[in-house]
Amino acid sequence: YLTDYEIVIFGHVHRPYNERWRDGKLYLCPGTPTDKTFTDINSYGFLRISKEIVEPEIIYL
Repeated sequence: YLTDYEIVIFGHVHRPYNERWRDGKLYLCPGTPTDKTFTDINSYGFLRISKEIVEPEIIYL
């Protein structure tokens, strides 16, 4: 079982979301680079991970 995690990456909603919640976890949805049914602005996510930092970014097209 997954018991210790810091990042939740999800999709299917087609809307970009990049928030750190009160529980300290990062929730990231990249959006969609092609479909305009659910959003006016297309996007994708970029997640930079190093030993020192986790840096999420939503890139709008």
